[in-house]
Amino acid sequence: MNPFNIQYIIQAVSKRCHKVPQPLWVLYIGSISFFPGTAYAGEVSPVTPLHPSDPTHQKNSYKTAYQLTYQNTQSYFIPGTTDLLIKNHPESPAACPVSITGTTVICEGESTTLEATGSAFTAYLWSTGEETASITVVPSVTTTYSVTVTCPDATTATASVTVTVHSTPALSTTTVSPLCNGGNDGSIDLTVTGGTPNYFYGWSNGNPNEDPTGLVAGTYTVLVTDANNCTATTSATITEPTAINPSASITAVTCNGGNNGAVDLTVTGGTPPYSFAWPGGITTEDISGLTAGTYTVTVTDDHDCTATFPATVTEPAALSFSTSITPVSCISGNNGAIDLTVSGGTSPYTYEWSNNETTEDIGSLNAGTYIVTVTDANSCTGTTSAIVTEPTALDLSTT
Repeated sequence: MNPFNIQYIIQAVSKRCHKVPQPLWVLYIGSISFFPGTAYAGEVSPVTPLHPSDPTHQKNSYKTAYQLTYQNTQSYFIPGTTDLLIKNHPESPAACPVSITGTTVICEGESTTLEATGSAFTAYLWSTGEETASITVVPSVTTTYSVTVTCPDATTATASVTVTVHSTPALSTTTVSPLCNGGNDGSIDLTVTGGTPNYFYGWSNGNPNEDPTGLVAGTYTVLVTDANNCTATTSATITEPTAINPSASITAVTCNGGNNGAVDLTVTGGTPPYSFAWPGGITTEDISGLTAGTYTVTVTDDHDCTATFPATVTEPAALSFSTSITPVSCISGNNGAIDLTVSGGTSPYTYEWSNNETTEDIGSLNAGTYIVTVTDANSCTGTTSAIVTEPTALDLSTT
């Protein structure tokens, strides 16, 4: 328990002629330090003698009593003795003073723990209804909390504290995507409201600006701190168009050396519509009437993003022939044969011999020249000939 300091006023009062003591004059104004409920032992130390005609007037003159007056004008009659009993005044401090400790300035959404401290209290009652020595609160606005404690002597004391709540910044974003897949011209427009300016920004890519630019696709997180050190965080995702992806269905040239190849182009990704640039100034999506070869197209989308695609038109190999010939064994005989082998083109093949045979290989042949026309599965044709020989006639002579 701590002593209580109070100012006092001492007036001389007369006991001679009045049943009720009457004030005569103010003797002294000063202060004393005492413990409530105990006697003040010792002389009241004067500050200034206030009797104008007798500045050395002492308090024991005229057998007077003395009256002590509190600053709040409520007074007690005190007998004229050096032992002044100072009673518990209704506005005196509590016999067990209480105070509230804890963080009293927080940001919106944060909590703080308040604790009643001072003495060994026997009971607690907070303005929140809780009955513990400490409480944890999460006020959304500035709020005053009070606690009433019960002291060991069954008296009560009350304390209050105001928790100031600073609003936190509110964040919103709009994004601009890169024009092309893989580009770095994306940006984020951050808007901050609430909190207390000025604001400080910390983006996950190290950018300290409110609105970062030059961004590739990805997710970016920002921490905003205001002048009260209240923080807020948000994330923004920058997307990008998918890559331009050309693909083709290619029709090969049917016969070697032909010009009926074609490319049927399909494009996905990017940002439609598309434009096309083929060799030779062709600007259609699909091209036809092609000979074998590679044709590279440049596709440009609506954002001027480009992609190239090579389309290769193939052709079958040319029909080629080889023959293995069995000559006629005897003059004017018919046991010659032709064994034909075909490669190239597109199998299967059909055959048309000059002797009206339709098989690949022919036999029982007389000496002579045989021509065959071979047609493949694409109706491509080729022609070759084979000569079947025979021995010369026997030259018989007699002598």
